[in-house]
Amino acid sequence: MSELLSMRLEPVRTVLKNEVNEIAVCVDLGRRTGVFYTMISITEPRVRLGVAALLAQGLFSQTSDYLGSYSQGDRLNLVFLYRDENLLERQGPFYATSFAHRKRIAQNLVVALAESQVTGSVGLLLLSQRNLNIAPDLTVYLNYFLDFQKWDPDTEDSQFYRYAAQAVFQILSQEYELRSEGQFDSYPSELQAFYKKAETKGFLSHSAILAALKAMPDRPIELRVGVRRLAGRAGDLLEWVKRRSMAIFVAALVLATVIYAGYQITLRLSYRSAAEKNTAYAGLSNIGDVALGDETI
Repeated sequence: MSELLSMRLEPVRTVLKNEVNEIAVCVDLGRRTGVFYTMISITEPRVRLGVAALLAQGLFSQTSDYLGSYSQGDRLNLVFLYRDENLLERQGPFYATSFAHRKRIAQNLVVALAESQVTGSVGLLLLSQRNLNIAPDLTVYLNYFLDFQKWDPDTEDSQFYRYAAQAVFQILSQEYELRSEGQFDSYPSELQAFYKKAETKGFLSHSAILAALKAMPDRPIELRVGVRRLAGRAGDLLEWVKRRSMAIFVAALVLATVIYAGYQITLRLSYRSAAEKNTAYAGLSNIGDVALGDETI
């Protein structure tokens, strides 16, 4: 049993346990209210000190579900409100019957992440599928099963926003992934542009991701797969030509020179052949009734 403020927390379920931390769902024995709590107990010394330093710098200070932290022996305990698990990964496809629904879910996910005020290295842990939940009204809410065994303190905010944008893309692309068997070039152009921006770390804030989502139509226009592929191949070819323009110019110049030289050789051979045929008439003054004149070959 662990105590925080006036709470007496008793684990009722272990979510995970490893050499770095243990995560449990707890009840407060002092209050039979039916409310559950998430407690993360960090035991690994290096990680414990690192997280304690982040807490001192304000980590979770703006997170409404965060109740506090305390030390207990060699453990650093973090306590959050626990919310009923209704995983977005499993239930989202049943709630979303259109792209407009998926767009709304994606927006709600970004809002939930923004409200948590957790980014960077710890925010990356929050993006685990086990923490993302959905309500029937498409609201997205979070649990805080943060596995610090996967924590990388050197993670930059840009990396967090990249993975957040990728999570958004996964929600938006579900229908097209099934329909096109994962062929990316058949996705609507808006989704392709969003994905490419995410992959190049083009999103550097929650608001930037939300702005991109709001700019998307509720019904993206799909081109036929063949047309889209052709357009994509044409674009790739144009890019290839641009990158190799000098080499292509030199090759074209050489080819033109070879063709011209071949043409000149053909002409010379043709002239020579004609001259050889004309020698058959050398010394003749007449061919039948035709006078050849005095031309000398």
